[in-house]
Amino acid sequence: MKKFKIIWLGVLIFVFFYAHLGNPYEKNPAEPILEEGSNTCLCRGDIDHNGVINRHDEKLMYKVIQGEIKPPLPLECGDLNYNGIAYEIADYLILKGWVDQHHAIKCKKQKLTLSSLKISEIKGKPCDKITLPIFIQNDVEVGVFDLQIEFDGTLLYFKGAERGEALTLKDSTGSYQWEYFTYRQLPIIDPLMYRLEILGLYDIKNTHKGIPLQPDVNFVELAKIKFQITCDNNLCGTLIPVNFFWNPNSCYDNSLSDQSGTILYVSNDTSQFNFIDCDTNIITSEIIPSVDFENGFVNIPEPPVAQIGDIDLNGVPYEIGDATLFANYFLQGISVFTIDPAKQIRDSDIDRDGAVLTLSDFLLLVRIMQGKASPGDSTGTTDKIAYFSVSFRDSIQLITFNSEAPIGAVLFTFDCSDTLVTPYINSTDMNLLYKVSDGDLRVLVYSFEDGVNIPIGTVDLLAIPRNQGCKLHRLEVVDDRGRIMKAQWGTTGVSEQPSRNAPENFVLLPNYPNPFNPDTYIEYALPSNCQVTLVIYNILGQRIRTLINSHQTAGFKSVRWNGEDDSGNKVSAGVYFYSIKADNFSQTKKMLLLK
Repeated sequence: MKKFKIIWLGVLIFVFFYAHLGNPYEKNPAEPILEEGSNTCLCRGDIDHNGVINRHDEKLMYKVIQGEIKPPLPLECGDLNYNGIAYEIADYLILKGWVDQHHAIKCKKQKLTLSSLKISEIKGKPCDKITLPIFIQNDVEVGVFDLQIEFDGTLLYFKGAERGEALTLKDSTGSYQWEYFTYRQLPIIDPLMYRLEILGLYDIKNTHKGIPLQPDVNFVELAKIKFQITCDNNLCGTLIPVNFFWNPNSCYDNSLSDQSGTILYVSNDTSQFNFIDCDTNIITSEIIPSVDFENGFVNIPEPPVAQIGDIDLNGVPYEIGDATLFANYFLQGISVFTIDPAKQIRDSDIDRDGAVLTLSDFLLLVRIMQGKASPGDSTGTTDKIAYFSVSFRDSIQLITFNSEAPIGAVLFTFDCSDTLVTPYINSTDMNLLYKVSDGDLRVLVYSFEDGVNIPIGTVDLLAIPRNQGCKLHRLEVVDDRGRIMKAQWGTTGVSEQPSRNAPENFVLLPNYPNPFNPDTYIEYALPSNCQVTLVIYNILGQRIRTLINSHQTAGFKSVRWNGEDDSGNKVSAGVYFYSIKADNFSQTKKMLLLK
């Protein structure tokens, strides 16, 4: 009798599978049959390796279990419950459940994907307040979500989170169809990183009935995170990652659930979730690794001002702000460039001759503003001479010019014993700017008005009170077209201006761009001729590359690093340091190489 019951049980099981699948030996010409020797599959459950999980895969798995065909390789295509054993009844039941519910599932990224979550990418400037959306595309109904987000809290100040557009729908009573949405800060592990948990529940079991998130082939907005970007212009040209965070001590971060709570959808990336490392016994829900995650970032682009002439980096070149900032440079040095010094200095090469921060560049910028010249016009030199003399009349020291050509701008440098010097224009309609610093009086004579210059002939130009102990030791002159003129005392010639201003102090500027890949530029200033070494070190303090080891002349310098060591090998991504030694000056700065 017992043997009789066992036989009938086997018959019933066979009839069940036969009725469900149709004739298991019948070939459906509309569906490809597994080819002999095929050994790749796009995702688990895709038994016929065609990129789609459908009824044909279910039939093939049935035949393997019944012993009618050999298990296709690789075996992991038939291991749907990730227990290391392929083509067993449990795998078949999972596959049958998928096909019954969805009919056909396309494989994405070589993994089963029933939902996709992605953090957006958004642009912003330092100090901006921004909103970063999180999107979802789901092929299944979603009743619960639990997301964990990580970002650098020193670069992005967290200002709150709120429902995305998909969760803001309301019913006739004015209540949200999706009932519950909240967030909280997670315990701090890394003091620099901020970790955020966002939780949503479609129904909180009150008198109001919530509505779960329905399947949608399009990405819809699930949540929004609000930030303020830190006010640091050194961030320009960088990407700040905003990532899904995975706690190594938990297996169920960033998960979705259906409305009944019986199915838990987790990551389909085995580095984020796998059945071997996770204790699934504590979860009563059916677990399906089927969610694809895509991280986002905040893009802080270079200002849209990467153009010659935009010295104040406001996006508008050749305007009064650029000329005013340039004029102040002649008095105060490169300290006036506070936004992005390297870029601002580079954008001062108005005549594009490779020499930056020259009096010729300044006057050409003014002439472009006046409509008298074009960007890149040549300045060069002229053979005309600006004769000058110094005389004393009563209580003043008077500088007199007798020029062979109209003068567009003059830069004087005096040694003064008095710190309260008050120079003034003795004649002409030119403007005057001056500043006393460390015993030096710097005086710039110029005009922004069209047609105003120091004319040909004798002009008593500049007067300084005689008792203020000032002695002229440097003089730079350009004509009304920005060409360098020779400044000559009387008829014998004493002071000839250099073709380029020398910096007043040693300076090591921030590298540009930073972070970078693959190249970056390092710029520095030398006020005098000296021996210079510039070396790259890794985070362990090991010397990676010697960029400069030579005697150099005074001026502004620039050197490129291509991310290679002294042997010509590409170095790995990470933090590096560049260090300069010049005369008695030394300084080190940090940079980040990306891959």
